[in-house]
This record gives sequence, C-alpha cells and structure tokens, in this order.
Amino acid sequence: MKTSFIKSEFFMLLALITSVIFLAVFPADIILPALPLIANDFNITVPELSPSVSLYLVVFGFSTLIFGPLSDRIGRKKALITGLLMAFIGGLLCRFSENYTTFLIGRFIEAAGAASFIIVHAIVRDRYTGKVAHNLRIFITTLSGIFIALAPAVGASLITFFSWKAIFNMFLVFTLISVMLSLLTIKENESVNASPDLNNEKSDSIMNIHFMFFNLVGALSFTFHFNFIVASPQIFMQEFGYSVGNFSKIMVLYGFSYLLAGAASTKISNKYGKLVQFKVGAIIIFLSHIPLSALFIINNPFIYIGSMIFLTMGVSMVMSSALSLSLDSCSSSVAGKAMTAISLTRFCIGGCITTYGGLVMYQMNLGFLFVSLGCLMLLLLSLLGLRYLNNSRLDFII
Repeated sequence: MKTSFIKSEFFMLLALITSVIFLAVFPADIILPALPLIANDFNITVPELSPSVSLYLVVFGFSTLIFGPLSDRIGRKKALITGLLMAFIGGLLCRFSENYTTFLIGRFIEAAGAASFIIVHAIVRDRYTGKVAHNLRIFITTLSGIFIALAPAVGASLITFFSWKAIFNMFLVFTLISVMLSLLTIKENESVNASPDLNNEKSDSIMNIHFMFFNLVGALSFTFHFNFIVASPQIFMQEFGYSVGNFSKIMVLYGFSYLLAGAASTKISNKYGKLVQFKVGAIIIFLSHIPLSALFIINNPFIYIGSMIFLTMGVSMVMSSALSLSLDSCSSSVAGKAMTAISLTRFCIGGCITTYGGLVMYQMNLGFLFVSLGCLMLLLLSLLGLRYLNNSRLDFII
C-alpha cells in the first residue's frame, strides 16, 4: 500500500513538472508565428510589437530573483501557486486585450508568474537525492528542449485553424491544470520538510567553489547552444532557402536530439555517475565544432544539421549534470536561492553573449567561428576546472 502511494505521488509530481515546464517554455516561442496577426489586430507593425517578446524574456529572467528565495521563506506550495495565479491573470489580459498597451501589461504579468517554474527544481531537491533526483533533472532538461522545438509549430497550427487568441486559451487551461496539480501534489511548507542532507560537507551557502564552477559551465553550454539556435532561422531560410514548413521540420529534429540526449544521459549517469556524464557532454560539445569547421569550405545544410544535433546532445548532457552537481553541493535549505542563482547566471551570460553573437551571426563564417571557439573554450574550462576540483572535496557527488 505504501509503495503504491509513493508511486502515485511520484507520477503526480511528473505531471506537475510537465505542466509547469510547458507554461515556462511555450509562451516565449509559441507566439512568434502569430506576431503578424496580433500586430494587424492592434493596428501596429510587427517591429512595434516585437518588444513584447524581449520584454517577456527580460521580466521572466529577473522574476526568478523573487520566486527562489520566496519559496525558501514561505514554502514551495504557496510560492508556486502565487506565480501560477499571476501567470493566469497575465494570460487573461492578453487573451481579452483590445490594444497593444493592455497586451504588453498582460505579457509582463504572465512572464513574472511563469518564472515560478524554478520552484519545481527546488521541490525535486527537497524530495529526492541521488539517481532519482538526477534522472528527474534530466527529464526536466529534455522536456524543456522538446517544448522549445515544438512551440513554433504548435503556434502555427493554432493560428491556422483558430486565431492567435487560441494560444492564450491553451495557456490558461494549462495554468489551471498546474494550479490543481500544485494543490494536490505539494505539501504545505515543503521546503521545511525537505529531504535531510546526509552529507555534512554540503554548504548552507551557494557561494562555494563547486556550485559556482558547475553553474558557470552550465550557463556557458546553454549560451553557445542558444547562439546556435538563434542563428538557425537566418541560416536555414536565408542562406539555404528553406521554407517555414521545412524549417519547422528541422526544429522537430532538434527536439528529437533532446530525446536521444536524455536517454544517453540517464544510461551514462546511472552506470558511471553524474561527473562522467558531465565530461562526456563537454567532449561532445567540443566535437561539434569539427563539422562546423567544414562549413568554411563546403556550404551544406546537412553539415549544419549534424552540428546542431551533436551540440544539442552535448549541451543537454552538460546542463542536466551541471544542474545536479550545482544543487547537490548545497543544502536543501537554500535550494530556492540556488535555482535563482542558476537561472540568473544563464540569463545574464546568455543575454550578453547572444547579443554579441547575434551581431556576428549576420556574417555566417564569423558566426561559426564564434561558436567553434566557444566549444573549445567550454571544453578547456571543464577540463581545467575538474582538474582543480578533483584536488578538492567532491564527496557530495557520490
């Protein structure tokens, strides 16, 4: 009976994670195909509407500063439900907006609430340790990649058969589902009832060398991968002449790469450990620069696709292992703050480097050189850092 209850509780958590990650990832990209229709309804141009996309990302990034520490203070349940209700109110404003100003306010509130997704990482840290916790983080990373890949295609389908407001209808439904799952799944004051830290070496502060190192490498791997994805529409549709439909198929392949990476990560980490998964992922990222280098000689889309698959798999393996290794180095009492630091680091580093990367990507060869050098730097940083850390205490990994 007890085993059955534990399984039921675990699957409820999986459902909650899936729903919340959907709400966090989809709104940023699913709206892109609908921008011309929304601009037309508001009697503005697409360039005038575009700030609503960047505003969402900025507000989303900085709102994680609130929800991480808030969940440590008042509990995971109250903090997550507060965020979800904010997202629901923002989605309602967007759905029923009659002008651009109301729509922009709605996107602001929606993004601020959706940032509460980081709390699911803290819940995993509270409840589970070891392989179970790490496999859940692989699941979250894989799911995020798949949702990012599918979001534009889903958005295009919704506006084809319905209208742009159908996007927000779907968002509102998933928000209510997430609220219900939160009420049923999360215990009151869950952060207080977290899994005990059996290893006394774990720090009550996120300012420790292990956390900072793995957090930095995870952020860098995300950043160079993000540069790669940002460049894809320009390269496939402008340089290679792909249609929007064919480009969507490429993005589905990109999502499939995350599935492969998730399966490989689970197998490697379960058999050899998280640190081996981390090293393998870093090496794969480095190897992805080899086919990139060939593009200086042969301008072929299939080489680009192969590079994208390699890079995606490596990034997924590094990000999930770096996340686990970062969080495992800290006490569960600061899990919310730790996730805030991780999200903010990725946001700041990713935003700054992607802005520069976006400029050089207009010259395709310069862009590939940038990514290639990034892969090399990431590998060197990983190997040098691990050599240093191996001389320090890594007991928390076991």
